[in-house]
Amino acid sequence: MLTCNAITYTLDHLLKVAFPNFDHTIETDGNRAEVHVAGIGIVFPIMDNSSYLKMMDGTLETELLSAPSGKEVPAFRCYGENGIYTTEDTTITLHYDFVSLPFVMLSRADELLTEERDTHGRALYKNSIAAKYGLIDFPIVDEYALIIRSIIQKEFTKIQIITRKPTFISTHDIDLINRFGKFYTNMHTLAADLFKYRSWGMFKTSVAQYLDCRRDKMKDPYILAAEMLLEQDMASKRKSLFFFKSLRNGEQDATYDIFGAQATHLVRTIAERGGEIGLHGSYFSYDHSSRFNKERLYLENVAECHITQGRQHYLRFDVRKTPSVWQNGGLSDDYTLGFAEQEGFRCGTCHPYSLYDIANDKPLSVTEHPLIAMDGTFQQYRGLTPQQALQKIRQLHATCEAVEGDFILLWHNTFVWREYYPWYEGVFMQL
Repeated sequence: MLTCNAITYTLDHLLKVAFPNFDHTIETDGNRAEVHVAGIGIVFPIMDNSSYLKMMDGTLETELLSAPSGKEVPAFRCYGENGIYTTEDTTITLHYDFVSLPFVMLSRADELLTEERDTHGRALYKNSIAAKYGLIDFPIVDEYALIIRSIIQKEFTKIQIITRKPTFISTHDIDLINRFGKFYTNMHTLAADLFKYRSWGMFKTSVAQYLDCRRDKMKDPYILAAEMLLEQDMASKRKSLFFFKSLRNGEQDATYDIFGAQATHLVRTIAERGGEIGLHGSYFSYDHSSRFNKERLYLENVAECHITQGRQHYLRFDVRKTPSVWQNGGLSDDYTLGFAEQEGFRCGTCHPYSLYDIANDKPLSVTEHPLIAMDGTFQQYRGLTPQQALQKIRQLHATCEAVEGDFILLWHNTFVWREYYPWYEGVFMQL
């Protein structure tokens, strides 16, 4: 069963989505909550502990409700009365628990139920509450918020709600900035075009890129790819955000020197051309505050600005540790939370929201911007074609727009050339 802090935290987000232009107050005793917004009272029932445990197991019975988006969404009934709600004067009493499931989705509390993780220590989609109730393809938290809004608009027609403008945010993790470097590396990558991919055309393109890079190291294909992604974002008038690994040569997980000429050139070029710079926390920093803080300071020195945005390398995240690492490290905004193996709505929302410290039962000052889709998910994990990936991305984007949320895409600069060019041309360029 939820604590009073957890209930208040969840309702704050629901009400922000449902009524973005109204303030609200919340009173709760843990069994129910009463909200006052725009002169109206809304009573939210909260399921008991037995029902909560069943919900977490995926065995609690659901009913389908029609959401304003047109989707049929599952919900848990608390009261036996017919209908979704009852009205008395200026008070609405809801018959379903619209709080417990959203809290689990937002806080990621379901990731505490099992210690099973993948090879990178990441929670698995198959064990999530989203998988248990079929929630990954739509943001259930936002759907609940808009159901609540629609009830209020139906019963109190004079209330004017200002809707939120959705945003397409294009993000890019810069894991590598050099395809070409030492002689052996160059020969190996060129040979792969002929013998691994069996492509004479790819090989000729790579040789031309290699010769350009020999003349000017800033012409490395991975550097050019980042600049191409930025150019496409700017042309499409999308917010463009680049996350850089911030390590020195020889440090654990270093794939380039953040103080090197190429990295410095790319960071400053992106900033000068209108992109935003964030920290791509290294593989071992997601549960290690001193590593994280050092990397942020490195990047601030190179970028010559305060770094407040981040995403962890490999999307590594431990619900018990990582949020406090970010908060203690001065991060205000994170973009990590999506499943690597499955696109969709890991957090149940596509609106920015405050992360929650489950151990200390309180919200944090770090705002999460949930990741909705990643290039490698479609190609590596799901085995889709570029055409299938494009269709899925467009569906997810439309879903985000329908609930006034943000569609956040991750496209790597290494996912542009060679065998990935059909993906860049057939998916990213088409957005």
